[in-house]
Amino acid sequence: MLNRRTQLSLALIAGLALAIGLAAHAGLSTILEVMGRLGAAEFAWLCIMQMGSVLLCGVAWWIFTSGASLTACTAARFVRDGASSVVAIIPGMGEIAGIRALTLFGARAGNAAGSGAIDLATEIVAQILFTLAGVVALVAVLGRAELDHAVGIAAASLLPLLLAYLALRSAWLRKAATRCLARLDRRFDLARWGLGAEAGRTVALLWQDRTRLAAGVLLHFLAWLLSALQIWYAAWALDIALPPLASLALAALVHAARGVLFVVPWGAGVQEVGFLVAGVALGIDEPTAIAMSLAFRVRDTLLALPALLLWGVAELREVWLARKAEP
Repeated sequence: MLNRRTQLSLALIAGLALAIGLAAHAGLSTILEVMGRLGAAEFAWLCIMQMGSVLLCGVAWWIFTSGASLTACTAARFVRDGASSVVAIIPGMGEIAGIRALTLFGARAGNAAGSGAIDLATEIVAQILFTLAGVVALVAVLGRAELDHAVGIAAASLLPLLLAYLALRSAWLRKAATRCLARLDRRFDLARWGLGAEAGRTVALLWQDRTRLAAGVLLHFLAWLLSALQIWYAAWALDIALPPLASLALAALVHAARGVLFVVPWGAGVQEVGFLVAGVALGIDEPTAIAMSLAFRVRDTLLALPALLLWGVAELREVWLARKAEP
């Protein structure tokens, strides 16, 4: 049996090999020529729109927290997305980085962890709704002839998300998580900070607040819609006539593909396959579909650098404050 590190390494290698193979098949020179049509202004607008999505997600997290400002929650979400884009080799590391950042920006550790778990649950629900909207848009664009194909895509895309949502709702899983936190409390003396107890109380309290849960789902859904707007803008910048419904379908299916195969670090190869399969079905040629995928990777890298710098500065400040407090 391969250990977890070896499995992740093999998944990454396979994903990178797949991405390189797809690029070679589509024609690397043609892909680079297509990407060359996007200038600094186009990438700047993609980054601005993505920051709008970060802000919506920051507001969603903020409504679940106590003792943390909207600025802190937005900055923590910025760090989370940056870490997911660049350093999250292990699935879930981006979420952990975001929770750590929120504690550095003023939240209590238990509240940051509990609110982060609830925020993730509402994001999963929003993605389920977004994927359904994308499948409806796909059928509307392609017609009833593609209904069977669209239903198959929907089932493959939604099943893992539904399982994740049901797992989060499972009372058995919550009890298991509580027992796990109790063990961690005993082993690492986390009780000094009340991490396990406060996280559990936060989750239990927020899970009963239907108003805040609904608001979180709505905000995350709007953030997902902004990803469709970015695809429409990128297509427009590349002189591709991609209708809004087609942009919605493409965004939903690409993100669903990454969600299904979340174990592949950075979605290597998965994102490219999503753009290629859904893009070709919607009338985009192979080189342009791959170029669009790479353009969004460039966007993610451009935003990840300041996010990681912000996180690093916050960690250094924490170290400096700790040393300053020493007698």
